[in-house]
Amino acid sequence: MATGKVINNLIGSSKKSKYPAVMGSELCVNMYYAKNGNNEYMESLPGMKLLTYIGGRCRGAYVSTIGLAVDHSSEDMFAVIGSVLYRFDVYGTATRIGNVANNGKRVSFAEAGGPRALLLVADGASLYYYDLLEGGTLKQIQLPERITSKGGTITPTHVAVVAGSIVVNDSGSGYVYYSKPYPLNSDKRTMFKVVNGEVQYKQDGVTVETEEVDSDRHVFDDDYGAQQYFNTESSSDNVNAVYAVGPTLYVYGPKTVEIWQRGSGEFEDWIRTSYTAQSSFGLEAPNSLASSGSIVYFVCSGAQYGKSVMMVSGTTFKKISEDWLDNKLLQESTESAYGFCYSVGEHNFYVLQLNSLGETWVYDTLDGGWHKRTSRSKVSGDEVQWRAGGIAYFHEKFYTFTQDGCFMQFQEDYWKEDYPGGISYPMVRHRQTAVFTDGLKPFTFEELAVECNVGTWEDYTLKPMLLLEVSKDGGNTFGNVRSASLGRTGEYGHRVRWLNLGYNRLCVIRVTYSHPTDLVLTMCSIRAEATGAMI
Repeated sequence: MATGKVINNLIGSSKKSKYPAVMGSELCVNMYYAKNGNNEYMESLPGMKLLTYIGGRCRGAYVSTIGLAVDHSSEDMFAVIGSVLYRFDVYGTATRIGNVANNGKRVSFAEAGGPRALLLVADGASLYYYDLLEGGTLKQIQLPERITSKGGTITPTHVAVVAGSIVVNDSGSGYVYYSKPYPLNSDKRTMFKVVNGEVQYKQDGVTVETEEVDSDRHVFDDDYGAQQYFNTESSSDNVNAVYAVGPTLYVYGPKTVEIWQRGSGEFEDWIRTSYTAQSSFGLEAPNSLASSGSIVYFVCSGAQYGKSVMMVSGTTFKKISEDWLDNKLLQESTESAYGFCYSVGEHNFYVLQLNSLGETWVYDTLDGGWHKRTSRSKVSGDEVQWRAGGIAYFHEKFYTFTQDGCFMQFQEDYWKEDYPGGISYPMVRHRQTAVFTDGLKPFTFEELAVECNVGTWEDYTLKPMLLLEVSKDGGNTFGNVRSASLGRTGEYGHRVRWLNLGYNRLCVIRVTYSHPTDLVLTMCSIRAEATGAMI
């Protein structure tokens, strides 16, 4: 082994090791990999500042393109907390809009534009709409009767809007129901009069009789009162979600993914786009669906990929999860997995909450790596699953509704997480390297040097500490914690050193920082020497 070898495995994302016994040992927690030119570094993720405590679990959040401002140019933010739909302003003030089904399921949002812009909410039992321009109350849309032998009304878990057409799935069946474009532009609509299945004519025998009906009772009917629907064609599969990206409608089932578009013919038929159906995998976790721009992410399952995370852009599908994460997904409950997206600078993140495992993993589209996010327990201060239950970009800032009922703001230069009652904990950041080895031959670990920048804090006399742990068995267990001062807060380009770290074969380094300042890791150098000693 070369003496004084410089390595870069302190800088990177959470990846698997080439050694099967320590798969996934490389770990990044509350930090992400970044690059500026040829300079690589690890940057801390921002904390969350408490604005309002509401109580209850967040079941979904959405930011509309327009709102109740005088000129309607300012968007509104909505969230379902427990069984209540709230509207929020940038200060955290919540206005109660109405109630949805109290079934604990995640809700799906969509926005219908046109002369009468509407917010649509599906909760797994019912479908609602709210006037974004006029406000008022939350109203319910009458759902169509299920056309299968099961009977009863459909149960939509997801709602989407394509070219003004409202689209919903029927949970447990292979059918998708849709409306004419902008069916709720007015409270009333004109339909042909049909009695006992026959169209009624006026005395001249030519002119069809019409009648005025409530629009929200006939959203999914054509002008003759017939239900509008289509079924999945590529295979016999239930539809567990619909998701729209611009003019494209993705229709997901447990075994397949189909891509549809609205036709422009006389009857405005829906068309399954040729050669775009995926029959090798389907949507495993319906609530994992999330998008950033035109890219959609979800947890899939199938013979080819197993249970994994998929990314789709247009008609191109790409697996983005690694084996270590796929193994975790095998243990995750299908209903519990939840996904959403947010960004920091040029980095767009897909967040996957594995709630039954109590873990949160985040994919960085810029470098294709993963990192882990954690919070700290309000009671003990120990690390727990990240509290964020969904993130919304609102008035050029990111907000989150936590799973414990808090409305919080992502704030730059804020390296803590708040709790009700004035409790705050500094964020804990970890960087754990991949295995450092000399072909499994023993070596002497002479010196470790870490270079980093430390952010500012109110008290410049404080000297934050960087903690070091070393594993000799590939990351399975770690030795005693060693600490080193980073100097006063606000110092940059500071280097810390640890000497005489002993013998090793499979070395994994973990550094930890928990002071409420920014931390940027820029370099790690190791000085080691080969040895013939037995270890």
